[in-house]
Amino acid sequence: MSADKKELQPLGEVFGFPIDNESDRAKRYRDNKLCPYNNIVSNCTKNSIEFPLAVCSLNHKGKQVIICPIRFRED
Repeated sequence: MSADKKELQPLGEVFGFPIDNESDRAKRYRDNKLCPYNNIVSNCTKNSIEFPLAVCSLNHKGKQVIICPIRFRED
C-alpha cells in the first residue's frame, strides 16, 4: 500500500496484521477472529465476543498508534 493510501486509511492492524497483509496466517486470524497477542483466550474479545472490534492500531500522522491494550503483550 502506498504512503498516501496509508495516510488516508485509518486502520493500521486488524486481528494483529496490517490491513494489506494477505498472507495465509493473516487470513486465518481474520477468518477465525483470533488475537495473536497473548489474549486470555485465542479469540479477539475487544468490544464483543461474537463481533469483536479487532482493530489493534490506527494510522495517525504517518505513524501507527496502538489502541488495544492487549496489543502491548507482543513478545
